[in-house]
Amino acid sequence: MSTQYKVGNSVLELIIGDITLQETDAIVNAANSRLAPGG
Repeated sequence: MSTQYKVGNSVLELIIGDITLQETDAIVNAANSRLAPGG
C-alpha cells in the first residue's frame, strides 16, 4: 500500500511494507529520537 503527495516540484511517497523488498538507491533514517538532522 502506498500514498503519494506532491510537495513543490517533488513527490513524496509513503509505503507500508517490507523495507528490504524496495528497489531503491538509498534508505535514510534519522539517527536520533527527535528525528532531527545534524548530530
